[in-house]
Amino acid sequence: MHSVDGSRPEWRIDRGLVDDLAALVGWDPGDGVAALVAALAAVLPAGSTSKLDAMHRHEIPPGADPDLLARQILDEAAVGSPRFAWSCWVYATLFAALLETSGVARADIVAARRCDDAAPLVDLHAAVVVNEEASEGDGGRRWLCDPFFLAVIPGPGSVGTEAVHQGAWGARTDEADGSWSYEVGTGRWAKRLAYRRFSVPLGRDDIRALCAISVTHSGVPPVPSARLWWADRIVQVSVRDPDPRGAGTSAPSPAGPWPGARIQTWRWTAPPDAWAGHDEEQEYPSWDEAVAAFGDRTGVTLHR
Repeated sequence: MHSVDGSRPEWRIDRGLVDDLAALVGWDPGDGVAALVAALAAVLPAGSTSKLDAMHRHEIPPGADPDLLARQILDEAAVGSPRFAWSCWVYATLFAALLETSGVARADIVAARRCDDAAPLVDLHAAVVVNEEASEGDGGRRWLCDPFFLAVIPGPGSVGTEAVHQGAWGARTDEADGSWSYEVGTGRWAKRLAYRRFSVPLGRDDIRALCAISVTHSGVPPVPSARLWWADRIVQVSVRDPDPRGAGTSAPSPAGPWPGARIQTWRWTAPPDAWAGHDEEQEYPSWDEAVAAFGDRTGVTLHR
């Protein structure tokens, strides 16, 4: 999974692309690691529609090529095209590319296997171990980041093991064999999710393989969803009652047809606390109507 000479995979891409993408999401490299996690989540929808679109075209879902992804996102933004909702792998590779190309930090993308009591047999998720560049008098800091769920936790081997970032609670456990695991949760979830490190640092070909695996083995039902996450709220649109009988075995269109959908809005009553808040939910007869309402609320038009 490393290069032939044993070096770690690198995620540097064209600097012009990184500067333009950073400007699009409103991030300055001086703002640091946690600010980048928040900036991506506030502008680039997270969810399943880009994966479903690739499945419908019998292609491997995106995630392995941050150069191509950055160009696509910037080109679509330039002409005001509807936006896709991106997977954890897309979030991780763009996050790593922005950090490494801008010189803020070294970023190792690893696969983490979901391991809580409700986990499916195979659910592999992207996590990123970030090593900030050392400055004068500072040895640099290490972080364990889950950009898809906004968790920013002190990294493996660090003194701290728990943190809340923009409403996302995360806690890390270092294991005797040198591995690590972590939990993540928010007040709008019925339970916390748990993940354990599954791989060494991954390169582009490794992630392409994992994106292919996700077509048939995933903890995410093959139905459309999209989410934007801000400091005070999360707004998510999703199909209301997915049919689990075909989960992981079909290649549906993101447009359905789907019998019904909903928008959920979680608002924190105390932003530093991951658990304090309330959920509002609105039902819609169709996915198209829910997507239109999502656009009215967020200013973001989604691919349907």
